[in-house]
Amino acid sequence: MNSKKEVFEEDETAVKSIKYSTTYNLSAAVLIWLFGVLVFIPIADTINVQTRLFVNLIVFIPFTILLLKAVPRVKRLLEVFAVVLAKKFKFMEVKEDEQIIVFKKFLHMMFIIVVYLFYFPFLNNFHPAINGIVLIVALLWNFFLLFGILQIALNSKMK
Repeated sequence: MNSKKEVFEEDETAVKSIKYSTTYNLSAAVLIWLFGVLVFIPIADTINVQTRLFVNLIVFIPFTILLLKAVPRVKRLLEVFAVVLAKKFKFMEVKEDEQIIVFKKFLHMMFIIVVYLFYFPFLNNFHPAINGIVLIVALLWNFFLLFGILQIALNSKMK
């Protein structure tokens, strides 16, 4: 059986091994987003609508590529943070493995919201209906994750 110190060291090693490339990809994605949404797209909008759409596409593609590169490592980081949060915050009479699942789902919900908020300006520039479809998908995904959390909480109360 692993001691708490060994588990903590494994988590810390996992975080260190993926944090640099994740930080690089996410930092580059945020810089592209900032310059694109706050500088280049408004400048292109002053020229004409076609230029705005073209610049929107030019900024959208590298932002998406960098984000897609980072998503698997961010997912791993979310799993590690879920374990840390489950060990730090005990609630109700839920088993530790179920608490890890609850925190993992909660962190995934937060990640979905943040990613949607980053994509909002791009999708809205393409067409508001596309933005609405993606919002509906994100809300449904969050609803199903929340449903899973509530299911675990209700099952723990029934026992």
